[in-house]
Order: sequence, then structure tokens, then C-alpha cells
Amino acid sequence: MLLSLIAALPLSLGLAQQPIRPQMPTSTPAAGVPADLSETAPALRIDGETVSWGEFARWLVRFTGESRAREYGLETYVIEREALRKQIELEPGAVDAEIDRVLGERIEKAFFGRKSEWLAELERTGRTERGVRADFGNRFGAELLSKSLAAIDRVVPEHQIVREWELLYGRHGKRFDLRGIFVRVVVPTPENMDRAAFQAATEKAKVEGKARAEALRARVLKGEDFETLAARDSEDPATKARRGQFPGGFRHPGWPWNFLDAIEGLPVGEVSAPLYARGGYWLIKVLKVESTPLDSVRRELELTLLARGPQMDEVGAVQERLRENVKVEVLPSMWGERENPERPDLADPVLSVDGEPVSKAVFARWMSQRIGESLTHTFAESYLAHKRAEELGVTATLEEAQQRARDYIDELIRDSKGGTREAWLEYLKQGGRDPNTLYREWTFRSQTDVLVEKMIIAERKVSPESARLRFEELYGKTGERIEARVIAIPILMDKVEDGWSREQLDAAMEAASERAKVKAADLLARIHSGEDFAAIARAESADAPSRVAGGRVAGRFREDRFTPEIYSAAQGGKLGEAMGPFRQANAWYLVEVVERRKVSFDEVAAEITEELRTRRPSLPELMTWRNALRQKSKVEILDGLGQ
Repeated sequence: MLLSLIAALPLSLGLAQQPIRPQMPTSTPAAGVPADLSETAPALRIDGETVSWGEFARWLVRFTGESRAREYGLETYVIEREALRKQIELEPGAVDAEIDRVLGERIEKAFFGRKSEWLAELERTGRTERGVRADFGNRFGAELLSKSLAAIDRVVPEHQIVREWELLYGRHGKRFDLRGIFVRVVVPTPENMDRAAFQAATEKAKVEGKARAEALRARVLKGEDFETLAARDSEDPATKARRGQFPGGFRHPGWPWNFLDAIEGLPVGEVSAPLYARGGYWLIKVLKVESTPLDSVRRELELTLLARGPQMDEVGAVQERLRENVKVEVLPSMWGERENPERPDLADPVLSVDGEPVSKAVFARWMSQRIGESLTHTFAESYLAHKRAEELGVTATLEEAQQRARDYIDELIRDSKGGTREAWLEYLKQGGRDPNTLYREWTFRSQTDVLVEKMIIAERKVSPESARLRFEELYGKTGERIEARVIAIPILMDKVEDGWSREQLDAAMEAASERAKVKAADLLARIHSGEDFAAIARAESADAPSRVAGGRVAGRFREDRFTPEIYSAAQGGKLGEAMGPFRQANAWYLVEVVERRKVSFDEVAAEITEELRTRRPSLPELMTWRNALRQKSKVEILDGLGQ
């Protein structure tokens, strides 16, 4: 079996299936279609209708393949590739054993060892035991391979030897047999105590605690027995019950370095001055010190650590080395552009890692195991929405989905710091993402959104009360219609240099914004000096729909199309007076009110009603509608999902 599939668990679907045979040479971990992978394996059942793994896999690749490509390439592919080169294979059952270990620990700690309660929790969250095991197997396979790679010609790092030496034989190889008396420092914390008062109370409590500890030390120095005093006066229950002895013997982890330094410098038989640690002052008496030089046990420690295998820092170093300068590229076939129509589409390479192809089948299996269950509800919502749209005769064109994707990108740019397309593109580049593939991914997702929007609009009813309320929102109780002109001066960056830091990019965006603002202010001065607003709008404005009309905004000046600052200025501005500049998204605006007139509700009721009925549903509306559609349906996860 290919190394990329070591993490997968064996299936026993109990159904007749037609596996897809490999169509490409297996010279890399993911070149081809695994022979054990069945496209027809039942993955989901939605309202009694079975969805095959192939259908779900194709949707998964289109829905989120681009955003997951680098994760797969850097966290899984490069590790499997190196293991293939080094001819490393995991022992049979190694992944399953690791899954059992981790799940056993989780169930023991979180559910007190009761697996039935864990399974009930999975059911409540829409997960299955099989899905969790597939996810873990997917992850642990790469981790165990990384550990095997780190073990090749391994030399145990010196810091691990020193750490193991100190854990076994004490800090600096010194193990202390000592006794302790503890005096607790309690800081009063009444309500409404400010920081200064708390600090003062803390200092006072520490002074008082130290004085009590010094008084106990004086009694020991005068001849009282240390262990008897510890049993009577120590305020640490664990050591008090043992006449000052620490349970299991004193071990240094968790104690502050200055406390440990003081103990190391304390002669045997003497009593320390009060030492502050763990919420109070300690008096320490050292009875005996055992020293174990590192060189005397070095070989023994090395053998122990070699047998234990590479630690996380060593494994991480191997993974970072393998990821260095790796190029992950999304291929057009991820979006359905076929190179060879005669070959099964699951055999098409959808991405490449350093020029090596990864088939859609292998990539989809990885995603299905890793995130398949968590996206089943999203898939079900899309599946049900398309089915409902087909029943209603509602359709969405590719152009509509593309426009919705562009709108979404524009919203992202407007909401980003600086609000410029150049800055957004640089942000994507720094994250290793391609805006073109991202656009295609959003176009695919938007097809469902457009369908849902149309169905919401088709079912929407607007009451007279809603129309009246909207009238008052737009025109006030008395009713006033505003029409205006605008001039938009875009914020454009001169250049974006490769390798710019976030600070450099922010500075460049700020400079571009200032240049656009200055230009807008110059145009405003020209208008105030007598130049025609409309003529300047035709020559300078970046707002294409209004520019051809001399800056005049079509229809009334609506508050939902401009910032509150711009709309408020228009409401209060005088007729014919140019105002601004005002910042909105990636432009600076000038505004001139050209008409203001009274409007009655009856005059615009039909317009408002139609506007309310046809307005684009908000994101919460979309999510609520889709979620309600799914809640009415029965979605079952089948064994084939995690094959």
C-alpha cells in the first residue's frame, strides 16, 4: 500500500464496491489512485438517499481544496516522500496502537474511563468513533513516520542527556535528603482592591510571614528539634504529616532557581534562612547529599534515550527541514479542467509538490479523513439547497456566482486595514495563497449561496408595517428624499515590493490614503472656486456608475450604500454645497446634494416594498435558512466517508 495511506484504517463496509484502479505510476506517495479506494463507497445518507464517497470527495476538493493544499503538501506529503526515499515503513498496527493509546487517555481523563459517555458526546456533536479514528490515523501516520526519520543515525542531543540526568539524579546531579518547615503568606483580598493596595498588602504579608519564619529558625538554633517543630508548626500539610520530610523525597522540578541555589549552598546539618517559594517561607535543613557525576552515568542515559526514540524537538527539526523551500501548486484540474478526458477524473493531479503530482483521489482521501465529518453538515446544506432549488425551478448561473465571489472579495478588501486591493494581494502572497484559485473556490461556494438567496427572496413576504418602518428609517416621519452627486478618488499604492514587512505595507497604504485625500481636497477647493462638480466628476471620479452621469447617484441617496458619516453629511448639507473629503473603503469621496424634497409614504410604498422584497439576504439570513433546511432532514454518516 502507498505510504500516504498508512494512516488509514481497514474497512469492512459489507457492500459490493467497484474500486478504482491506479492509472499513474506510483513513483511518489500520491501519484495515482489507490487500488483500495472505492468511489462508490456509501459516505452519507441524507433523507434516505445515499451519497457516494466520490460525490462527496469531488465537492470537498472544490469547496476547500485550495485552502488545504499547502497543509497537505507540508504536513503530510513531504514526510511520506522522504519516508519513501529512505524506505521506511511503519510496523503493522503501529498507527492503531497510537490511536488506542491517545483515545484511552482522553476517555480516562475526560470521561473517567467510561467509553459509552465518550460515544454519547460524539453523537451529540455529529461525530463518529470511526471518523475520529480516521482523523487520528491520518495525523499519527505522518507523525510516526517523522519520528522514524528522526531516528536514522540519531545522536542523542546533549541537552536531553543533561535533562534526563537531572530528572533522575537531581539538579546538577545532586539529590538532597532534607526536611522543611513552611510558613504560609496569606494576602487579604477584599473587594474593590486596586493594584497599588494589593501590592502593599502583599509586601506587608510577606514581611509578617518572614518574621514568623525567622522566629521559628531562632528556636531551632537555640536547640529545639527541627523535626518536632516541623510536625507541630509547619503550615504545609504534606510535610507536616511527615515531620518535615517531602513525600517521595525532595525533587527539584517546579521550585524557583534561587530557592534551589540556596539549598545547594547550604552545608549539611545547618538550617537555612527563610526562603520564599510556593506562597510562603521555608526553613530547610539538609541531612544528606548524594552526588552523581554526569560522566559516570552518561552511557546508561544515552542508551535509555536511544531506546525511547526521538523527542518532539528532534521530530520538529526533521519536519522543518523537509518543508524548507517546498513549492505547493494548485493545478487547474482542481476546478474540473481536464487534461485527459479518457482517464477517470479522480486520477487527475489536482496539485503538485515540487513538481510531483498529487491525484484528486489521494488528496480527497486525506481531506475526507482529516475534515470530512466536520463538513458533512455543510455538504448536506448544499445538497439539500440544490435539491430544493431544482424542485422549485430556481437556477443560478456561473456569472452570478462569479459576481457574488467578486462582491465577497470586495467586502474583504473594504474590511481589511488600508482597504486596497494591492494590500490584500500582498497579504495573500505572504500566506502563500493565489488570488485566482481563491476566487474560483469562492465562486464554487457562491453557487449555493445564490440559489439560497433566490429561494429566500421568492418566499419573502413584506408586510405594510415593515414597509412603513423602512420609510421612516429612510425619510424620517415627515419624509424627505435626497438626491446627490459624488466624486470618488481611489486609494492607489504606487508599488508593493516583494518581502515587505507588515509595518512597511501599512506605511505604504497610509501614504497612498493621504495622497488620495490631498487630491480630493484639491478638487473640493476647485469646486468651491467655481468649477463645475459634474465636469470634475466625469473627469476624475472612480465611481463608474455615477461618473457618466456627472457624479449623480442613480435614484435616491441611500444610507445603505454609504458610510454613516457620508449619509449624515448629505442629510444636513445645503443644496449645491460640495462637502468632504470622506473616507469609504478604498476611496475618498466628495458629496454634493442636488435635490431635497418631501416624499409621502404612498408615493414610495411600492418602491420600498419591492426593495425590501428583493434586497440581498444577509449572511445570518443565509445561514439560518440553510441550517433550518438541514435541521428538518436526517443526515447519517456511513463507513465509506473515512475510507
